[in-house]
Order: sequence, then structure tokens, then C-alpha cells
Amino acid sequence: MSLYPQKLTQLLLQEREYFRTILEETESVYRGLDSVTTDTLLELFKKREGWIQKIKILEKVRNQHSGKLDKSQIKLRQEVMELSKAIISIDAKLKDIIHRKKMENIQELSRLADIKNRNMNEQVFHKLKKARYIDIHQE
Repeated sequence: MSLYPQKLTQLLLQEREYFRTILEETESVYRGLDSVTTDTLLELFKKREGWIQKIKILEKVRNQHSGKLDKSQIKLRQEVMELSKAIISIDAKLKDIIHRKKMENIQELSRLADIKNRNMNEQVFHKLKKARYIDIHQE
């Protein structure tokens, strides 16, 4: 099946815009990652899932095209590939940073739990020591 050249170009332009939007949103979150909340990240991932679904539909239609691409269409396709590479690169950095933050949070929670556990053990020890003292005097 061959698409009209204008229709194919339009599909490629639309696909490029979706990838640009994903890249811009992802870069925005990446730049402000220190102040970004988990809810913001989840919202980004939900938005991206919607855009990816739309891209999949466009690619499905575009892949049905059996004719050759002209120069402008090849250029658009290359732009889309470059955008997707940039997104993948930022995603890898995001993943590393999120993993690092996760490990820092786990270490901090572990440290706090350890401190709390030590305080509880000291309080229990003092109560036991005091309770023994009282028991001895009562007899």
C-alpha cells in the first residue's frame, strides 16, 4: 500500500512533533530534577504513555507505506530518530539519578530506624534495670 506523498509527510511531521513534545517535557523535568516530586515524575510518565500510543498509531499507518521516501521525508525520519536518541539519553540519566536518590532515601530511612531502635533499646534497658531494683527492695 502506498500513501500519498503529502499524507506520508504529514504523518512524519506529526510524529516529529510528538517526539519533540516528549523531549521538551523530559528535558524540563531533568533540568529541575532536584525540586521535582514523585507526583511530577508520574504525571510525566502518564503523559508520555499517551504520546507514545499516538506515535504507535502513526507508525502503524506509516509502516504500511510501501513506496520510497523522498528527500524531505528521509530528513524528517532522521530528525525523528535523532529526537528519540536524545530522549533515550536523557531517560538513562534520569534513571541513574532516580536510582541514586532512591538509595539515598533507603540509607537515610535505615539510619533513622537504627537510631530509633537504639533509643528504644536504651529505654527498655533502663526500665528493666529500674524494675529489678524495685523488685529487690519489695522483697
